[in-house]
Amino acid sequence: MRTIRITSIICCAAVLLLCGTQALQAGDSIWTAASGALPTSLNPPWRNATAGGTAVLENEALRIAHPNGQATFYQGDGIDNDLDIPTNLVIEARMRLVSGAAIIYFVTQPGDAENWLRIGPDEIFVNAGSRTNRGAVAQVDTDGAFHDYRIEVHGVATGSVVQVFYDATLALTGSLFLSDEDEVTQIVWGTLTGGESLWQSFRHNASPAPDLSIFTAAEICWPSQTNRVYQLQWASTLPASNWTGLGPPMSGTGTNICTFDSTRGQARRFYRVEIVP
Repeated sequence: MRTIRITSIICCAAVLLLCGTQALQAGDSIWTAASGALPTSLNPPWRNATAGGTAVLENEALRIAHPNGQATFYQGDGIDNDLDIPTNLVIEARMRLVSGAAIIYFVTQPGDAENWLRIGPDEIFVNAGSRTNRGAVAQVDTDGAFHDYRIEVHGVATGSVVQVFYDATLALTGSLFLSDEDEVTQIVWGTLTGGESLWQSFRHNASPAPDLSIFTAAEICWPSQTNRVYQLQWASTLPASNWTGLGPPMSGTGTNICTFDSTRGQARRFYRVEIVP
């Protein structure tokens, strides 16, 4: 048996490891007041942006109020809390307006497409072209009782269609518009300046962006012949009496054969190639 020895300390070729429908399902972000828990207790949690305001769980709902500012909960809006927005984003809420106005706001691409559903006294509307322009409007009850709001976003880019259903009936149609700020993917819900609202549930089918991990690896290459079979082996020290096979034997190609070996957690490794008879 002929041996080709390749002596190597860990090289720094990096291998990138990735961790990782329209209907809402298990695993989606789902919060209900009936759970008795604040949205901040979910995993991933909703962040609380109610500085100076209040968010209090009552018997049937979460009361969100702010006398002179905005009181909201949000996911996204930061590298450690990014969201993966699906092509068919679905957001559902059951709520009742008390005073002022409430919002459901979402950004589907970083620095790009966004929209708002604004819930005011007996009307709802989406924006058109910017956050300062009113788009399609529907005159509906918003403060006499709790109602179900469902937003379906068909696409993630500027111009994608946004549909709003009120108590299971299509009420508004709009589109995503180019953000006027450098936003990141996020979903926000709560009360606007000086308002108060009651929320029984909020859910969406976006998911936390997958974590990325980068580890060092060695790339081992050797010239091969088409009539040969090779077995790559490794050892942690030299001289070595026990070599460990790395993967199955490989047939020669007449060119260089290369393979990667993760060196995560290894101080060093040595390699050799044996020609299998």
